[in-house]
Amino acid sequence: MIVFIVALMFVAYSAEFPRGKEEEIIMADLVAFVNVNVIPLNRERILESHTVVVKAGHIVDIGPTPVVDLPDGIAQIDGKGKYLLPGLAEMHGHSMDNDDLLLMVANGVTTVREMAGSPKSLQWRAKVAQGKLVGPNIYTAGPIIEGEPPPELKMLIPVYGKKLIATAEEGAKEVARQKAMGFDFIKVYNNIPRDAYDGLVAAAKAHGLRVAGHVPFPVGLEGAFEAGQRTIEHLRGYIWKLVPKDAPEQPGLTLRDRAVSWQYADESRMAALAKATKEAGVYNCPTLMVARNMIVPKEDRDRYASRPFGVYNYPLPPPPKPGEKKQASWWDAFSEEDFQAVKRGYPKREALVRALRDVGAKILAGTDMGPAGFALHVELQNLVDAGLTTFEALQTATSNAAKALGQSDLFGSITIGRRADLILISANPLDDIANASKVCGVMVSGRWYPKEQLEGFLEEVRSRRRRRSI
Repeated sequence: MIVFIVALMFVAYSAEFPRGKEEEIIMADLVAFVNVNVIPLNRERILESHTVVVKAGHIVDIGPTPVVDLPDGIAQIDGKGKYLLPGLAEMHGHSMDNDDLLLMVANGVTTVREMAGSPKSLQWRAKVAQGKLVGPNIYTAGPIIEGEPPPELKMLIPVYGKKLIATAEEGAKEVARQKAMGFDFIKVYNNIPRDAYDGLVAAAKAHGLRVAGHVPFPVGLEGAFEAGQRTIEHLRGYIWKLVPKDAPEQPGLTLRDRAVSWQYADESRMAALAKATKEAGVYNCPTLMVARNMIVPKEDRDRYASRPFGVYNYPLPPPPKPGEKKQASWWDAFSEEDFQAVKRGYPKREALVRALRDVGAKILAGTDMGPAGFALHVELQNLVDAGLTTFEALQTATSNAAKALGQSDLFGSITIGRRADLILISANPLDDIANASKVCGVMVSGRWYPKEQLEGFLEEVRSRRRRRSI
């Protein structure tokens, strides 16, 4: 489920801000959050009535408010009765335009891992870092790397926007190209031949790039573990090991076959797979959102889209005109009974998430669908519903995310020396994960956006997307 699915569900736009010119973003050199309850997320605790001092985009001091000596004239943010969290990370993002970046910041998302990059992604990354564009810190893959799909899959798995490889040499060449362009990691997909995958992985290691994405069918779960693939998306690869050979539905090459077969997953096999995952050092980004809100009957998709944040979705494409052929969709491969079968399999996905948690295998929060920012809070709730504690769920979008990216010395916790990516919220998220969405202000790399400004971002996006729907 990558960008083409999102594009089918929400029509893609890629326009720049229609302001005539970009705005410079002001960063205070020295600011303090005072009398705030700090949830540092390096371990489970609350530091009550503390002060956090930020200088030049980094945290320089933390301590009880009566103890921290503030210089005269320092800008102060009153945190009394509020909670300060590390900024959240969206670990499976597909940003379509600048508005998606605004929506993420307005929801406390200060880091995004873009899973299908392009030159536009590199431009956004640079402009955010330079303070010329409002957005989260961006870590981006290059274009998705894929093998040639079997003919019967070309309708369901379009290859546009992907780089096709068939040999180890082609894989190594594409990795070198993406490294030279400046992408942060490599994204793999479904049909890469084993030799090509091995060549790609070797080249990525030589260039200092991590590999993330799907588990290619010819490689399999053990192959991905052996190769040291850093992250696995959507729990891919596991279903082949979980469904007994005599089950009525078997996992196959199509999305439909794999999704439907989850109902027959054998939970007794999960602990061993979870243990092997941890031993391999692999992180999982389950994107429970997709199975819960996308691969579902139309009425369930409509129910999700009708939630209050639905006004921030991309307008749906207009229905075909009389005599006009309906656009093909991957949903066409599913019958109504198939959708019901997928729903029956959803608890098995949750069980695998719990099994991974139980052995200490790392889990990441990512959505693969919109609306940007809002969806991440839904996914955090999904993870809690699956059995994670609120603290564990918050870790999936903070400290775990930083570790997966190899950036734990830079962000992911409220610690002296870390980048000042912070969210001020009005209630304790350890009591209820929904409180993480009650945002009072956001700091991205030391740039502070109070609630009023965040609400302005939301209104800008709502207005532009409303006009597009007319």
